[in-house]
Amino acid sequence: MSHEATNWAIKQRGLKPSAKILLWHLCDRYNPDHGCFPSQETLAEDCETNVRTIRRQLQVLEAAGLIRKEHRKGKGGTFNSDRYFLAFEAEFDQRTNCPADKLTVGQNMSPPADKKCQNQRTNCPTNPVSNSITKQVRASYPDQFEEFWKIVPKKVSKEDAFKAYKVALKKASPEELLDGMVRYAESRRHQDPTFTKHPGSWLRAGGWMDEVPQVSAAVEPERAAKRNRWKAIAQQPT
Repeated sequence: MSHEATNWAIKQRGLKPSAKILLWHLCDRYNPDHGCFPSQETLAEDCETNVRTIRRQLQVLEAAGLIRKEHRKGKGGTFNSDRYFLAFEAEFDQRTNCPADKLTVGQNMSPPADKKCQNQRTNCPTNPVSNSITKQVRASYPDQFEEFWKIVPKKVSKEDAFKAYKVALKKASPEELLDGMVRYAESRRHQDPTFTKHPGSWLRAGGWMDEVPQVSAAVEPERAAKRNRWKAIAQQPT
């Protein structure tokens, strides 16, 4: 673990939470003497997500110019875990095709001085997280689904949930799906999470159509206020 590396990760701006969490854990696995080479399975466990998401976010970090992967071979030609070079390492600049000015911890990348790099700016970004890359990452899922996802009480298998969400839109409006998930999330509060449905399973089962348990007239205003708070959370920008 390197506090210098993790402090550098925290100072990066413009990343979505999933990408920034991955960058932080890469830096947490960084050893100043030996480097950084955790497996994708280890990173998935660290970030509490799946390997598929890790691969996608690694591509985002590479495109942003914050990391670079190098495949390693062991004895007998077998592949070991990838070696990850972080943008503040001296080796990061020495082994890239378009080197930038040497970075120090906490600094942004300087514009490349090499003329060839200036003519190929798509491969040599001057900013570790450009506006275009940020927009590309945020376009991964529609805003309506992201609002829905914020309410989900058991956030697992997001890609599967998105597929089920698109199918469910043929039967219900985004507002109906959101309102149904608000009710379900509310019903699972303080309950054993083991029995909370995965969002994909809930959508495929038509969970938004489940009947709401009857409550007294005195309790209904309180439940309505809770639903409004959940919806307000969903509307907050990421």
